[in-house]
Amino acid sequence: MKDTAEKIKEGYKEVIVVGFADRRGGSRYNFNLSMWRAQMTASHLVRHGVDANRIRIVAYGKELVDLIGSQPNQQRVAVVYRIK
Repeated sequence: MKDTAEKIKEGYKEVIVVGFADRRGGSRYNFNLSMWRAQMTASHLVRHGVDANRIRIVAYGKELVDLIGSQPNQQRVAVVYRIK
């Protein structure tokens, strides 16, 4: 993650951190869990020098999880998308 922060600082205008959760549990619980994952990832980036104003946070819970992978361990993630 430190390498990601360095790359962001060197030349990306902004980043979008997207949190996901697997299918187990209710929609509200999974939304909150995916938001927590995204927030923790964003906090880590800020601790490594990324300007917080350049970070957007999105949470999708389990609704779009098939875009990430078919296995639960692939779906419990936060993904960082860098925008030039």
